[in-house]
Amino acid sequence: MIPIEVVQRYPDLMSQRWPVRIAPESDELLSSWLLRLGFANGLAPRDFGRVLGFHPGKWPRRLDLNVPEVLGEMLRARAGLSSSDLTRLCLPEGSQRALLLPLRCDLPSGRQAKFMAAWLQFCPRCLAEDGQPYFRRTWRSATAVICLKHQCRLLDRCEDCGQAIGAFNHLILRPQHICATCSRDLRRSCAPRLEPVASRAAIKLLYLGQAASSREGLAGSLLRLPRRLMEPRHRSLAQLSSVERARGLTELSGAIDKLFQRSQSCASPLPQSARPRPLRGAELDDLFRAYSATRREASSLKS
Repeated sequence: MIPIEVVQRYPDLMSQRWPVRIAPESDELLSSWLLRLGFANGLAPRDFGRVLGFHPGKWPRRLDLNVPEVLGEMLRARAGLSSSDLTRLCLPEGSQRALLLPLRCDLPSGRQAKFMAAWLQFCPRCLAEDGQPYFRRTWRSATAVICLKHQCRLLDRCEDCGQAIGAFNHLILRPQHICATCSRDLRRSCAPRLEPVASRAAIKLLYLGQAASSREGLAGSLLRLPRRLMEPRHRSLAQLSSVERARGLTELSGAIDKLFQRSQSCASPLPQSARPRPLRGAELDDLFRAYSATRREASSLKS
């Protein structure tokens, strides 16, 4: 029997145009698209990382922020990715980056871990509805606590093993919506709905995170919000897990509303439904629609 060393020949086999090319989604993270691309071409993340020139066993922690020139040239030549697509897949520059959750793939056991933020969040219902499950750019931000589409809390760890989402740790060929630690299908996770007051605060917090790029000092004010909580007040917003951020929304709703009203003085205000008052289901729906309309207006101005 003659041994065939396929793994060592990956760079040679993949040196030309890659057999399968997939288009990135409009709101997809670069790392998510790369994981889907490797899977479509039959390569596990560790092996595909070697093809991309990454250090053995490690994907760069700044991959979603800046693409090395050599990698950019490779993706344009072999994956058919345009320069504009490559720029769009990366997270925007500016003060918004201060709000990104830290890269942490191995959470410690015990009580301390429940307070610790993990780098990537997800909505299981979004993943379940995707033709090919992918991770959104907005899920990297500490100001993202709620899924606007499904009005449920985002998750930042596997509910079975409690570990953070680190799809690039897969040693075998598996899609990225499978937990790399315990193999649970993340689409089957249960994401709880938030109470109305917390939902309203979460939507405003998400809006403020988007506005931080054009509002001087806003990112710092958002990061300091936990100081108003009893516990854990010594941590910044980007250091808290999704469950801890959601837990503090009701208590922080007044402070979030003040930041929201202040930011609106420099931008097109949202309708009356965004102002604090007794909540009914229809009013909460109005706020979701108003937020979406504001996002569309901002996108049209950029284009």
